[in-house]
Amino acid sequence: MTDYHSAAYWLAGRAVLTARRPQPLTDLDISEPDAVLAAAGKEIADTLAAHHTDAALLSLAVGAAAQREGAARNAAWSDAVAPLPRRRDARQFVANERQAIERLARALLAERKLSADMVSWILNAKPQKLAA
Repeated sequence: MTDYHSAAYWLAGRAVLTARRPQPLTDLDISEPDAVLAAAGKEIADTLAAHHTDAALLSLAVGAAAQREGAARNAAWSDAVAPLPRRRDARQFVANERQAIERLARALLAERKLSADMVSWILNAKPQKLAA
């Protein structure tokens, strides 16, 4: 059994990377977190077996780094992402984009499903500073 937080951070990290490239965003759904975990494990195995591009590996590594940074330790997720190399560029991206990842993950946790348009809106919304 996995948790919503891990699924949300996995998807949020990857969505922020996709938006920053820029590439088309997709709908995000954590209504079944075990399905998100299963899909992540399959994508990781398929990507590593097929020796995909560095961009594909970076996306997976960013998802793993965001999940590790944003969610509580989860054995199922640790096992799923264990085959991925820990990449400095992925950790740096997550550190640099922490606010955007957290904002998207919080919205995903609240709604469970977000359309690509809503993901884009959330990522493009600028936090407002409070008046002193």
